[in-house]
Amino acid sequence: CGRVRRYARQSAHTMTVDGRRVPVGGRVVVLAPAAGWVDLLPGQRLVADGSLAPARDNQTAVVLFVGDAPRLVGEPPWWQRAAGVERVDLRTASDGLPSDVAGLLPGLVDGDTSRLDPVLANDFRLAGLTHLVAVSGTNCSIVVGVVLLLLTRAGARPGVRAVVGAIVLVAFVAAARPSPSVLRAAVMAAV
Repeated sequence: CGRVRRYARQSAHTMTVDGRRVPVGGRVVVLAPAAGWVDLLPGQRLVADGSLAPARDNQTAVVLFVGDAPRLVGEPPWWQRAAGVERVDLRTASDGLPSDVAGLLPGLVDGDTSRLDPVLANDFRLAGLTHLVAVSGTNCSIVVGVVLLLLTRAGARPGVRAVVGAIVLVAFVAAARPSPSVLRAAVMAAV
């Protein structure tokens, strides 16, 4: 068994190649050791040294093979830091569960499968249930619906409920990471 590696699609602004700064206009696929890369937040700027390879598709500018953890430059946006705290809190809340399902709760709530047992993940795939640990319109509807129900019971006016519901939906998208499936789910929940 080799070292655990991380695969991530990132965007790059510039790269330095042979001492020359080169602008990059597109996505970069990064293959790196998991240590130091797993807990990065969206919007986090970083510097990494590695080897470049040409991309094999039209949507990626280049592939970067990295051997070490990145050097962080500055802070990610405040909303991504807040979402990161929520994700960590949810993982911490699931620590008391049996080890084989401790990674399931974050997956069901916000699509975070980083701690999902590989055997359980494979069982979900074989049973055709992977959609349960991917953020869907159901996740958004439950979260926003509970908030709207509580506001309705508290006597909040429809305008207040709509504004708070929209804020909760945006916060949920930030916590679940704005991937295409999450954005699609948010649009459906907004409708």
